[in-house]
Amino acid sequence: MFSGCGGLSVGLSEAGFRVLGGLDADCDAITTFKKSHPRSLGLQVDARRFVDDLDSFLGSTDGIDVLVGGPPCQGFCVINPKRSQDDPRNACIQVFLDAALSLMPKAIVMENVPGLLTLAKGFAYKKVCEVLGSAGFTTSAMVLQAAHYGVPQSRWRLFIVGLRGKQFAFPEPTHRAMIRPNIAGGRSMTMRIPPADDLFTTLLPPVTVADAISDMPPIRNGGGKAVAEYRKAAATDFQVNARASSESLSNHQTLRLGDAYMDRIKAIPKEGMCWKDLPEDLIPANIRRSQEKWKCDTPTRFGRLRNDGLFTTILTRPEPYWGSFIHPSQHRVISVREAARAQSFPDHVVFQGDLPSQYRQVGNAIPPLLAKVLGKALLRQLA
Repeated sequence: MFSGCGGLSVGLSEAGFRVLGGLDADCDAITTFKKSHPRSLGLQVDARRFVDDLDSFLGSTDGIDVLVGGPPCQGFCVINPKRSQDDPRNACIQVFLDAALSLMPKAIVMENVPGLLTLAKGFAYKKVCEVLGSAGFTTSAMVLQAAHYGVPQSRWRLFIVGLRGKQFAFPEPTHRAMIRPNIAGGRSMTMRIPPADDLFTTLLPPVTVADAISDMPPIRNGGGKAVAEYRKAAATDFQVNARASSESLSNHQTLRLGDAYMDRIKAIPKEGMCWKDLPEDLIPANIRRSQEKWKCDTPTRFGRLRNDGLFTTILTRPEPYWGSFIHPSQHRVISVREAARAQSFPDHVVFQGDLPSQYRQVGNAIPPLLAKVLGKALLRQLA
């Protein structure tokens, strides 16, 4: 449910699950889902309508082992200045719980932003655990960092897993991405990364920006093509895996920025630069006011990515004001395909709709590689 373009489903498929179907109200997202899951049922339908008439949509609910979904999270997100317990999007969690109680699968996996734990003293999180617990599920929750599992992006996401009769054991990190949790209760709700390898732990180095996109051909601000050829050979294992089932490069197109944005981008030409490196006359007034009022350190705003670093959290639009979305060496923001690589999507997933819709689908998705790791752990524990 709330499948979006299918990031969670792509990962679960690669883990060994058979995806029976996905549903979402967004036409472009479900079109993307259906093209990348041709043997699955793809439904463009409101989730409440689906839950109220399961038999009509599914025919039979027998054989559904796992219900997964990422109910819309904007109402809980801490970067939303108007987040509220009464945000109507928060009701989607109730719809998801209603589906779980009707289908009663072997396992339930729900993804959301960490802000679910803190809004109104965690009312929604407590309700999820209470409802699932009363139905016989043992719930486990953890805030996972995508970079700990080979995703080239810093992205914290909450996962709640319910199993019947036993507690889910979350997979241990595989990559040494040293990122401090930025959530309340970070020590208890996140995986610990040892500062160095020892006899019992050997972690891989984090996957970097260059590891993910150094094979992408250069394009101009607002340029690129819907379909193009690969001009370089894959240079890393990540790129080899991303290109494995794709013969052409799709969605390598980028948002066109206006003159004011471009003046700022050209004024910070080196990797790792941000708004603090801008000339005084080019620093956005609202950033200056926020800095003076809150004394906040926001080095990602108007940030130019580092080839040897990670992507910042991919959002639904690569606005430089909100994060480090400027290409390491080219005067432009990252393309849809580069954002998709940051999310660990394989290149065979072709995003449908216009450019804003494509960016939105990518930004709303669960990283497939993270979903794959979770899926493998779930398969083992369901066996």
